Amino acid sequence: MSSSDLTDPTTTGKTLWAAGNYDAIAQLTADVGAAVAGAVAIEAGMTVLDVGTGTGNAAIPAALRGAAVTGLDISSDMLDGARRQACPRRCPGR
Repeated sequence: MSSSDLTDPTTTGKTLWAAGNYDAIAQLTADVGAAVAGAVAIEAGMTVLDVGTGTGNAAIPAALRGAAVTGLDISSDMLDGARRQACPRRCPGR
């Protein structure tokens, strides 16, 4: 990364978020996402937009409840992690 890249917040943000092992962290916080999906009473047929979805800790439980979920994240690595988490649970990862 060049010094000019450090002044671009998009590049800096992506680099910082991609630096960690978020698959491992996601496993430690998976219960939080399920609690969020339950607390907001997500039901089948609802449409959910998860901004900053990370590795899908809230998006996947929402999808398992039958919602049509779209997860957005600045990091393609994080979205790849969400897809990896979703596939074993039979959620359609797009």
